[in-house]
Amino acid sequence: MSEQIYEAQEQINPTNIREKTLAMAKDAGLNEKKFETCYDKQESKPQVEADIAEAKTLGVNSTPTFYITDARRPASGTSRR
Repeated sequence: MSEQIYEAQEQINPTNIREKTLAMAKDAGLNEKKFETCYDKQESKPQVEADIAEAKTLGVNSTPTFYITDARRPASGTSRR
């Protein structure tokens, strides 16, 4: 399912994210009701927001982003000139 989300990220927006992820969960064969309940509870939202805040502090704005010995390195297939 993570691959589906990654591949569809440009089509997902705040207005349709719930609908899109519920459809992806169904396509992935997940228990729809459990997924929907988990999604709606948003119990992990504070941790996700903390991760986003930390990423912003570190200057991370895309995935993958690598840090090796405290130095940011471009992902494979990208150039930094």
